[in-house]
Amino acid sequence: MKLDIKRLFPIILSLFLFGVCANAQIISNVRSTFSCPGKMTINYDLYIEGNASTTNVTVSYSTDNGQAYYPCTTVTGDLNNQSTGKDKSVIWDLAADGFSTGFFVFKVEVPKIECVIIRGVCWATCNVDVPGTFTDKPEDPGMFYQWNRKIAWPATGAAVTGWDSSHPTGTTWETDNNVCPTGYRVPTLAELRSLMASGSQWITRNGVNGRLFGSGNNTIFLPAVGYRSNNNGALSNAESGYYWSSTPNESLSAYYLSITSAYDYTLRNFGFSVRCVAE
Repeated sequence: MKLDIKRLFPIILSLFLFGVCANAQIISNVRSTFSCPGKMTINYDLYIEGNASTTNVTVSYSTDNGQAYYPCTTVTGDLNNQSTGKDKSVIWDLAADGFSTGFFVFKVEVPKIECVIIRGVCWATCNVDVPGTFTDKPEDPGMFYQWNRKIAWPATGAAVTGWDSSHPTGTTWETDNNVCPTGYRVPTLAELRSLMASGSQWITRNGVNGRLFGSGNNTIFLPAVGYRSNNNGALSNAESGYYWSSTPNESLSAYYLSITSAYDYTLRNFGFSVRCVAE
């Protein structure tokens, strides 16, 4: 039976997303072709305006003409660290998502950067929740992470099971272990120092204690949610907040920010919060 490729794989949506960090990242001219059995090639053009030199992209599909979209789980090609250019190519493995043929609409997106610029650094407004997501509100605790590990631990509950007390390795917080959403990363020690230098005050927001950094309209709230002990994962010291940097100190330690004192370093197997910065 001859496939009507034009019917099965209509072209597609392009999406224009702009961030508040004055970097326009524009996807255009999105089109697709059935490249071989079980594969779809999706092409797009990318234009980046502003300070950012590269960006990541994601691809999702719809089977109901754009009413609902789902991530393409197995894709290869021009996805990460993409610069301005035309005719970029992504290949989607339909079989990985349970299809052999079908009627699809595709969406190619760049990350929507929603952050606040403080002393030249674009800070996320909420803590990291499960890997690759932010909490809904700035006062939400999110999840705890050990340094350079992508395993999320709850910020509530006195104890956890399965705690890993071994020491994470590495000379930086590696890209493969990045817990931040696409377009964000764990801040460096220098960026935490810059945030501290922006000024701060202790406040209560919606019943949650924490510290407000920055001034005027450019502020972020870091909630005081404590940490998990490196020995057994027990929840401790909810009167303060502890936030990792991506900067190591020695082979077993790394730098962090305490919102009630200053930056310091400690063993990497503690469970701390993460507040990301835009790439």
